[in-house]
Formats: sequence, structure tokens, C-alpha cells
Amino acid sequence: MSYKSKLRNSIVATCATLLLFAASTASAKCKFFVDMPSVTTGEHVRWTKWTGFTLAITTNPYAYMTGISEGDRKYLGLRIRKSYALPRIATKEDLDRSIVVPAGSDVFFQMADESIIKIQTDLPATGDADFVVHNAKRYDMTADAIVKVPLTAENLSALTAQRVLRIRVGAESGDLDFKFGKKGSKKMGEVLKCIQ
Repeated sequence: MSYKSKLRNSIVATCATLLLFAASTASAKCKFFVDMPSVTTGEHVRWTKWTGFTLAITTNPYAYMTGISEGDRKYLGLRIRKSYALPRIATKEDLDRSIVVPAGSDVFFQMADESIIKIQTDLPATGDADFVVHNAKRYDMTADAIVKVPLTAENLSALTAQRVLRIRVGAESGDLDFKFGKKGSKKMGEVLKCIQ
């Protein structure tokens, strides 16, 4: 085979691969807000846009999700937000311990058939907290934490096979529960399909 033929075949194969990738991404309506090589590792990093999945924004705690690819590692990212009132001014310890999810914490996914998929975190997550004083009797604190749930190909397949009904994240201060309906489950399915 001539050099020109090899080059043409290589270009055709590359174009076909790119078209298949674009088609699968488009069918899942994937939108990425990070899509570039990591400055530190050189691995390609992708984060889908954050998508809200709880029933209502007023649910406490509530969360957003993102699909994450870092080289060969895949994650479901959960941005958890918790708001609550305090009877006094927040201390440094209140702010530091607002949301703490240690490495090795359990994350449970309850599926439509009532089965449970359990995955353990491999990295710790600690919340960033803000404190607001409304008046001498009302103090509010809001905390945000990003929990990265590692996914194997088997986990990803199981989570996209049927609807996810609930998620429970084990935190030091107690379990954080998220329940959502068909619309939230559909959004979660779309995010999971974009993890490549």
C-alpha cells in the first residue's frame, strides 16, 4: 500500500471516529465547562456543566451533579449545598466542619427496582461555608462541598440501566439524602452518559 493510501485511510478512520464521538455526545446533549488537558498531569480532563437534580431548589440539602473524566478515571461529581440556622454566631469549628465527607465514605444509589448500588469515595471532601447575620436573633450558615464518586465501567452501566430514585452520601455530621422524580432521574442519566 502506498504512502498516500495509508495516509488517506488514516484520515478517513480518524474522521469516522470523530463523527461517532460527536454523534454519541450530541445524542446525550453533552455540554462541558471543562474540556482540556490538565496543567499538572497532562491528562485530558472533562467536566460536564453542573445540573440540578433535586425536586426543588428549596430542598435542604440540595445538590448539583457533573460528570467527570480525568484521563482513565471517571467520577460523578456531587456539589452539595446545605443551609441552616444557628442559635448563635458561627465559630471557626462550625465553618470548618459544616460538611465533611471523609475518604472511604459510602454513597448509596437506590434504583427503580429498589436495589442499592454502594460506592465508596476515594477522596475526602470538605465544605466551604459562609455565615450571614440577619439580626441579633438570626444567624444563617450555608456550606458547599464537591464530592467525587469514583465510577467503574460496571458502576456506570448499572447506574444508566434504570432510574436512580435516591442518593445517600455518608458525612461526618450524618447522612445527606437526595430524593428526586422522573425529571431529576432523566437529568442524571444524561450526565452519566456524558462521562467518557
